Amino acid sequence: MKKILYALVVATLLLGCGKGEVASPKVDHVVIIGLDAMSAHGMQRATTPSLNRMIENGASSINGRCILTPASTQNWTTMLTGAVPVQHGVTGNPWQRDNHRIEPYISNEDGLFPSIFDWVREGRKDAKVYMLHEWKNVKRMFSWERVNICEKTPTGEATFERAEELFFADRPDLLYMHILDTDHVGHNDGHDTEEFYSCIEKYDTLIGQFVERIEKEGLLDNTLIMVVADHGGFLGTHSGESEKAIEIPVILYGGGVQKGVTLSKYFIFDVAPTVAWAMDVEWPEDVCVGKPLTEAFDKRNRGNLAYAPVARPSHNGALLHEPIELTLTADWPTAEVRYTTDGSTPTKESPLYTAPIRIEEDCTVRFVTYVGDVHSKETFEHFRFSTGQKRKVKYSLYENPGSIYVPDFKGMRADKVGYTYDISLDEIVPQNDNFAVKFEATIHIDEAGKYRFHSRSDDGCWLRVDGKVVFASSTSHFQENYGDVKLSAGDHKVEVGYLQKGKRKHLSLLINKVGADKAAEKFLSPADFR
Repeated sequence: MKKILYALVVATLLLGCGKGEVASPKVDHVVIIGLDAMSAHGMQRATTPSLNRMIENGASSINGRCILTPASTQNWTTMLTGAVPVQHGVTGNPWQRDNHRIEPYISNEDGLFPSIFDWVREGRKDAKVYMLHEWKNVKRMFSWERVNICEKTPTGEATFERAEELFFADRPDLLYMHILDTDHVGHNDGHDTEEFYSCIEKYDTLIGQFVERIEKEGLLDNTLIMVVADHGGFLGTHSGESEKAIEIPVILYGGGVQKGVTLSKYFIFDVAPTVAWAMDVEWPEDVCVGKPLTEAFDKRNRGNLAYAPVARPSHNGALLHEPIELTLTADWPTAEVRYTTDGSTPTKESPLYTAPIRIEEDCTVRFVTYVGDVHSKETFEHFRFSTGQKRKVKYSLYENPGSIYVPDFKGMRADKVGYTYDISLDEIVPQNDNFAVKFEATIHIDEAGKYRFHSRSDDGCWLRVDGKVVFASSTSHFQENYGDVKLSAGDHKVEVGYLQKGKRKHLSLLINKVGADKAAEKFLSPADFR
């Protein structure tokens, strides 16, 4: 492993960050709590009093980024090495030690890019380095054979129980905890669901209990706690390039961290260098792209907290069959939620949410949270109704189509033909998890122009508008496709082909006029069909 003298490391840091007086707190212990798939979006929408207290009294970012693609293997590796795939060589979930294409730029004796576990072991010869992981595959990316304790735990709760037992008995230099439960719930129930928020809330309680005991035993000043995530998620997946998939939070607390600091920037590869810097151990800074988050420890940043969580709606954009009472809640004591229902951008002068909003016709609700003059990102939900509409979308269902590609459907005989309210799988009832569907519909365009069609599918799909192919993909798993079409005012024929392989299934089609506000993008509604 390449080594750099600590004096050179400090010199480089001083030049890079421009805050020469920020010195390493030289903490005795670091606890990394990793929650798989806990998006910044999901954390803000959940009710998290413990994490909120750490945000208020520590340093944080809710605008961090993971790397693409937002899958677990390459992101956990990136987080704990401070390097990116072109450097560490871990390029995706299929990666294995004995089956990979890119060799690490530098390597340890196991042939792996050196991680924070190696750095701490070398920097503190007698260091106790512990790894507890709910996901069995996480250890393959690191030299766990030389970690003092590397245990797979059966559940997330068991991980915290074991972590607390080990930390207060042995006082390890570095304790890494990997929680998979959040990822499981996201995949099974979706990332914008009550089940997902409840899962985050469960771990908020466990984190709070662990942190409070560290405080009560007088260990906080010498213990840096970091709460991190590898990627986010939406619609039960974390593929694609959605903000909800790539934006991740980070919270630093204890061990020299200043109170109420909002980090100006954060990337997933900054975690390992921050830990190394705080523990006063060397790392291959000449290779790693990550930089220590020194501004979290800078006294001049104390009290610059600028945090307003995104609001949590009681309903998402699913097709509705009756009016709803929409509630909007924000998890911060002094938060105000401002909203609009007419498509305009919400501001501090927009209506203040004080009571449930009755929604009974197609509309887009846009909302933003204010804490003082600080505001969250704007969020929106597009609501559409079947009320008063007829099923006008024709579907043809093909059981066991015997193809690895989305069929063209020519010459194929459908097993079932019917009509649905929209282009989705909500009303399709196949006999098994291997099927194909063709949708045919006519949509009405009020204003001529260039329109962008956007599909989300798991698995492949194609789109034709007026007989012309707009996009086509047969890739397995979740994917997003985009295509622009010039449309005249009036009616246009839309055809969608879809192929399902495996258990998870999803199909939705959105449309937006090119150049229009992002919030104007909407799911095709029963009212759009003719």
